[in-house]
Amino acid sequence: MVTLRHFIGLCKVMMYAMGLLLVQIHFVSRLPYESLRIDLLLLLTVALAVEIPFVVGVTLAILLG
Repeated sequence: MVTLRHFIGLCKVMMYAMGLLLVQIHFVSRLPYESLRIDLLLLLTVALAVEIPFVVGVTLAILLG
């Protein structure tokens, strides 16, 4: 059952993901050296791990990894 708390958490993660996408599009992809580019998927995974249950987080990490 989805509660208001879960919905607010999902909205936070979605806004965070959109922010990371905008950073990736405008700044990170234009860096001249590939070694300076950061892995934004790792930051998104951390944000998801805060909001979702442990078992779901581990399963998602296995699927993404």
